[in-house]
Amino acid sequence: MKNKNILQGIFWISIYLFLVLIPVFIMFIEPRPAGREFWRELSVSLVFIKLVMMALQFVLTTRFKWLKAPYGADII
Repeated sequence: MKNKNILQGIFWISIYLFLVLIPVFIMFIEPRPAGREFWRELSVSLVFIKLVMMALQFVLTTRFKWLKAPYGADII
């Protein structure tokens, strides 16, 4: 049972990281708008990362039983 919870925890953390880092991956897709340097694109992608993290907070606070099982209610 404990091994299953560890695997579920790794799965959900990897899903969270994937969803959060999607804007950075999109930033590297060509073509980039003309006149926008790398640092501006990076700052825009960081803002989108924060936006995704704020949106995922609503999912985490709903306390689904299947999401709460690997970590426990106190951590979420």
